[in-house]
Amino acid sequence: INQTLVKIKAQNINYFFTYHRRASGEIREVEIYISMVTTQGRPLNYTIVHDITERKQAERALREREQVLSAILKATQDTVFMMTLDGTMVTINPTGAHRLKMKVEDIIGRCGWDLLPSDIARRRKAMLAETVRTQTPQVLVDEIAGIWFESHYYPILDDLQRVTHVAVFARDITQRWLAEQALQEANERFTTVLDNLAVAVYVFDMQTYKVLFANRYLQKMVNEDNLIGKFCWQIIPCGYNSHCNNCPIKQLTTENQPGSVHVWE
Repeated sequence: INQTLVKIKAQNINYFFTYHRRASGEIREVEIYISMVTTQGRPLNYTIVHDITERKQAERALREREQVLSAILKATQDTVFMMTLDGTMVTINPTGAHRLKMKVEDIIGRCGWDLLPSDIARRRKAMLAETVRTQTPQVLVDEIAGIWFESHYYPILDDLQRVTHVAVFARDITQRWLAEQALQEANERFTTVLDNLAVAVYVFDMQTYKVLFANRYLQKMVNEDNLIGKFCWQIIPCGYNSHCNNCPIKQLTTENQPGSVHVWE
């Protein structure tokens, strides 16, 4: 203590941080304000002690959370950034900066719309505005230079429930999108083939007996365009109000062999 008082006098300071031990042995973190006063010609130290243990613990916990968050943002392969309502970039992770071919420090503080092609910027600016207007998360799928992104926009609210920032998580879904496109194209080709067969073709759910697909020949045969969702006995008249007694489903499930064919009349 004497050494601290000497330091205070020498450096003309009136504040310092230290530890206090309670009678129970518990160590508390304190900040001490000290000043010199003179009473009856005698110099005295006037001291105020604040217990800041909880505050220090909260600060350490916050730093730890920030370090964990920073590690996550650096490790993820998704683009993650946060911007103000006017588009100013507040933060961005290394993955996002790399995709823009820039350094993180060169992006912070700049307008995000200036970093993108005008058409892309226009779409994303509209999505940010919709996020702010509705105060709910929004999803946008778009493409930049051959890369397809699924971007999730999340509003960040203050204590008054006002949107102050928007956080964005953008994932590269190029492979998934290309696979979905290929599947859709294959399905369209397959449907075209089935629609041009001169025979009725339909698919129904084996649990519900509802029609999942009916080709154009069958639609013309029953003179109805929309057969999806109807029960199979509704489109193929059999005189029953439920599945037919000789429905081949039992045989198919008994055989339980992929691609097995059951023929019936």
